[in-house]
Formats: sequence, C-alpha cells, structure tokens
Amino acid sequence: MTLRPAKQQKGGYVIKTLREKGAETIEGLKREGVLDQTREVVADGEFLWIPVKKKIKGAKKRVMPQKKMKHLRKSLKEEFGLKAFDVIGETIVLFLPQELEEKAQEIGEYLLKLYPKVKAVYKEVGKTKGTFRVQQKKLLAGSGSETIHTEHGLKFKLDVTEVFFSPRQLTERLQITKFVKKGEKVCVFFSGIGAIPIYLAKYTEAKEIIGIELNKKAHDYALQNVKLNKIEPQRVQLINDDVRKVARKWEKEKSTFSLVILAEPKNEPSMFQEAKTILREKTGRILLSFVGTKAIYERRIAEIEKEGFIVKKIFEKKRLGPQESRYLLLCQ
Repeated sequence: MTLRPAKQQKGGYVIKTLREKGAETIEGLKREGVLDQTREVVADGEFLWIPVKKKIKGAKKRVMPQKKMKHLRKSLKEEFGLKAFDVIGETIVLFLPQELEEKAQEIGEYLLKLYPKVKAVYKEVGKTKGTFRVQQKKLLAGSGSETIHTEHGLKFKLDVTEVFFSPRQLTERLQITKFVKKGEKVCVFFSGIGAIPIYLAKYTEAKEIIGIELNKKAHDYALQNVKLNKIEPQRVQLINDDVRKVARKWEKEKSTFSLVILAEPKNEPSMFQEAKTILREKTGRILLSFVGTKAIYERRIAEIEKEGFIVKKIFEKKRLGPQESRYLLLCQ
C-alpha cells in the first residue's frame, strides 16, 4: 500500500487547459516561474485545472488540493527527529531512539493522523530473540496487528508481531527472480510468509518451488498467501520444519536442486553447508544474502571460494547499520 497524507484544500488562481496540452502548459508555466507546485493539478473530464502563483491571463480563483506529503514528512523530522519507518500494509513499524521514548505515544498518534489508511503504529522493542528471531513490538497507537501488504502486484497477509517480514527487501525479492531459469527446481531456506516462493511462482518459469520455514505461524500465513495470490498449488510446496533436518533427509535421499535461495538471519549460524549438500553437482547454484560489515563480506567470499564456488556480487544495500550492508551473492 502506498501511503499518502490526508490532503488539505488551498485557494488560489488556476488556469484551465485541454488534457492533451497539459504537459506543454505546465512546462511553459514552469519557465515563466508562475506554476504553483504547492497544489495539485486536478483533472476535470477532458480538461485540467493547473494551479498558478498569481493572477495571469485566463486565470480564475479555485480551491485545490494542497500537496502536503513532503512538507509534513519534513515537519515530522523537525518536530520529533524521526527520519524513517516501515510501512507494512496498514501498519507502521518504527524504531525509536532512547531520547524519543517519552514522545512515543504522541508520535504514534501523529502518524495515524498523517496517514488515515494506517490502522496501527508499533515500535520495535529490544533485540530480536527466540527461535524464530522475531523482533518484539509494542503498540503505540491504533489497534490490530494483522494486515495485508502489497508490493509488485502481490499480496502478503501477516501479523507484524508474530512473523518476520521486511518491506525494505522488495528490491532484493524482485532481483532474485532474474536468476531463476526455466524448468528449474528451486529450494528456498527460511521461506517465512512465502514471499520469495510466491515471487518465483508469479514471475519465473521454475518448474518446482519448495519453501522451508520453522515458524508455524509464518508457515500458515504462507499457505494463505499462496491462495491469496492465486498460485497453482502444484507449483509451490511449503514445508513447516527445520532446514537442517530437511537438508539431511534430502541428502540421504539424494534429492537435489539446481538453485537454493538462502537469506541468512543476522547473527545466526550459516546454513551454507546445508544448502551445498542438496545442490546438483557442477550446475547447482546458491543465491546467498546476508548482513555484515565489509570485513565480514570479504571473509565470506574467501570461505565460499575455498568451497570451489565462483562468487559474483549481485547487490549491495549500504548503511543498514554501523558500517553494515546487505549483500546478495550468486555462488556457482
């Protein structure tokens, strides 16, 4: 869901022009320095109403929607010092520094007013912990924790307090699809709510897609999301079990995959060896993503190359933390 602050109305002068001449007219007004960029252009049938800063030839007075998103986001930063937050469906999740804890509820209520479509605002509490590495969250304003998140034409139902899901990884999810070949058998470690298996089913010609997830609640949402996105059941198989256990079983059965997708949880043991054991000989590949410093990245590259893989860096998202980046590597 794309969030837009509630728009307010503002009076002023406007000119009326045909739709087909809209772009040309706007460019001309920009050159003359009279285009009012604080208000929206409004469509009216075959015509456009374009706001201008002052009375010019042909201008009339009219109340128009005011552009406020940039202004209000700036004021949010100025007033509270809050730079960013995650939007997951109709829910906002944010991290509050210690100095803003006293204003937590005020910030939550402010965000609800700013974004009328949002139903709840949560803050992250402490570090991730437990078997499923789910970040604890506290409700600041609104109600409800279950939502449906939309990205790239896909829908994902989830409870933000029970499962892990990062809207910031949508670019990575789409990039992964570019490395899947027609007819491939693909395994996704830590498949969560089914995001990557569903991307693969919708946007690739993979023959068989299997996802493994230990968190029962995330697995149940994944099953729902397969139906929600109208994926043919035979294309995606979801397994609620431990990756190590399943990999050992497949190794004994000599069940192999042409591609394993491994998004490693931060500060957790690597599952690269488990992925390697179920790869097809010579032609198998691993798409590996992880968070780390430049030193960790270089060490991982050296370790993987010792295993006989050629490593190619596909993606690097910087500034995730103190000197940390998120890396996506193709190992083949």
